[in-house]
Amino acid sequence: MNNLAVKPFVLSGIEWTIDHEFHYGIENARYIEALVNDAKYLPIKDGDIEFASNTWDLRPYYTMKKTDNMVFNFKSVPQCYLNLAKFFVLLSLLNSDKKVSTIHRRLQDIKPFLLYLYDNGITSVQSVMNSTIGTYMTSKQDLSVQTRKMIYISFEDFFTFIKANYSYKLHFDFSVFDEREHLQKIAKKAEENNKTPDIPSDYYNKLISLLIQSMRNASLDYEDRAISCIYLILSQTGLRISEVLSLETDSLSSIKLKNLEANAYFLTYKVFKSIGKEQEFVETEIFANELTKEAFDTLVSLRNGRDNGIENNFIYLPNSKVIPATDTFARKHFHSFLYKHAEFARSETSPYPELNVVNYKGKPIIAPTSKQFRVHVCTELYYRNVPLLYIKKYMSHLSDEMMGYYVRPKSKKQEDAEYSNKLLKSLVTNEANLLGNDAKQIQANIANFINEGHYNVEQDIDAIIESLNGKFVIRAKQGGVCIKTSIRECSKDARTNEMFCAYNICPSLFHLYYMADTSYEDFKLSQKTFKANKSNGFKLQASKELKKLQVLCRRRLLPELEDLKDKIKLKGVEGILTNYPNLGEIIKNYDNIMEEINQWMNMKY
Repeated sequence: MNNLAVKPFVLSGIEWTIDHEFHYGIENARYIEALVNDAKYLPIKDGDIEFASNTWDLRPYYTMKKTDNMVFNFKSVPQCYLNLAKFFVLLSLLNSDKKVSTIHRRLQDIKPFLLYLYDNGITSVQSVMNSTIGTYMTSKQDLSVQTRKMIYISFEDFFTFIKANYSYKLHFDFSVFDEREHLQKIAKKAEENNKTPDIPSDYYNKLISLLIQSMRNASLDYEDRAISCIYLILSQTGLRISEVLSLETDSLSSIKLKNLEANAYFLTYKVFKSIGKEQEFVETEIFANELTKEAFDTLVSLRNGRDNGIENNFIYLPNSKVIPATDTFARKHFHSFLYKHAEFARSETSPYPELNVVNYKGKPIIAPTSKQFRVHVCTELYYRNVPLLYIKKYMSHLSDEMMGYYVRPKSKKQEDAEYSNKLLKSLVTNEANLLGNDAKQIQANIANFINEGHYNVEQDIDAIIESLNGKFVIRAKQGGVCIKTSIRECSKDARTNEMFCAYNICPSLFHLYYMADTSYEDFKLSQKTFKANKSNGFKLQASKELKKLQVLCRRRLLPELEDLKDKIKLKGVEGILTNYPNLGEIIKNYDNIMEEINQWMNMKY
């Protein structure tokens, strides 16, 4: 096999010795079967897994994340179905439309069914009927709705594979799998009712304090200091635990921002979810605050005190058989850390309904899950008015549904009230400056209101906000914020997002420096529209689009960038990005963006 004169093809994160991209189909199936029969091994580059083996361990062929669901066990599969099950796994890996963990799950669902068929005298898939599947699923009624739904999906994948790659005539109707749609609806409702809860503030604050103390305590052993650093990074970034465990010594970078006279730190991390058919992972960046940087630097320093013969660059090097360490390994050591150092976590009953009591060596420990840290960060971003679309990008979510999965949104009325309160507070305390046509007048009116009421901003902030809320109607809008100094409904409100806000002509539309990312996106969109009109010969439309782009820069983007620069001088990069991480790309590319704006502002057409 290893002498085949073909270029290895990367699928499912593994290099395979096949000579073309693979898809389901009888011809491809025959090609793979002939290849396996000839070589006796799975067609993995430099691989030694025998097709006949009852265990296929794929972990050695991955460089990063190595988990138990990369090990395929066929021991319980009846002989009459063994090759079918093996080729299902192999061709699913080569077809590469699913993650390895998903294919593993499919096999785990299928194995009991194949054993059920054999025990009932059914030794061929051609003898499977609708009633066969129905009777089997009836015996699984004690399982959860989610589990039964997944079994139906596994069955459909398995029999679709058979139909596509073999000449067997199946004697049942695929509509039998439609039951999964009904189960999906039930599971969706259950999921909504059982979302992972946020970490209670009281517990979270105690934990973060302990983690910081432990990270800085040089007398603690490596395991405790290192795991405290891992969970600090988890708590500050909201990354998945596997993403934190795979960080390497060169994952932290800093950028010198000339125009802003500041430094910014970023983490480059590996995403293992939804990564396409070839890569094992993709890399992306997020902002790193000072606490994240300190935890990272501490791990690198601790690493340097480990074995000098280390052949990898991972920052976390515990006494684990597998490096990078698995999620399970890290969780076990986190529980050990809590048991030894967190008195507030040692209890047989949890005073926090959001947190479960876990068993650590027979001892009860109150511990959040790694997913709860992700929920906490997403929810914090959401409450700071960071757009959900940015949270999706920041967290590398796979779909729009995942945004809501990790965030605990409020009702629209609650959102409006909280948004209004936060905006007014930022204006009253001069944390942000209102930008727009009548912005100075609005700010002056607020200042007069405070002076005339003899308010002390520091002491009376709640009373000020409560009073101002009766004088201002505030709503978040695309590209800005709508502020009306009357409680009557705006006659343009229903159309504001569609036209007035979109074209910056609504007299009630204002904006702030932390909206610069949205303004920049609009700027890039206008560029594309201008270029498209120009290339198509639409001179009048192109000229109008260029003027619109320049107005957008003059009225929105430039004032926001200038105000952002002033705020960074006052608070530093971290002070801004802690509250507005959506500005990370803007700050990182500030100099280039200013040059880009200058070019477009000087353009004539």
